[in-house]
Amino acid sequence: MIEETDTSSETLRPKYRAEDDRTVRAVMLATVVGITFALVGVFQFFMGLSAALDDQLYVSTPRYLYRLDLTTWGWTLMLLGVIGIALGVATVMGK
Repeated sequence: MIEETDTSSETLRPKYRAEDDRTVRAVMLATVVGITFALVGVFQFFMGLSAALDDQLYVSTPRYLYRLDLTTWGWTLMLLGVIGIALGVATVMGK
């Protein structure tokens, strides 16, 4: 954190310790990651919701790797979206 301000020089510059500067950067990075994680979770949830509510929205082909109904896949995406939102909020809150 800021210890003191050097007023004797021409420019006012806060004095930082190296550990504090790394801590500030780590907190900023964790905040950006948490917000991104929550936004991806929101988008994932809505993609799952659209797949669960309207099976005809996505084009399904007869040859696909996984034999899942689009409704099942939609519920899976919604669950992963809720988990992503929760993890993003927890990251931003520092838990």
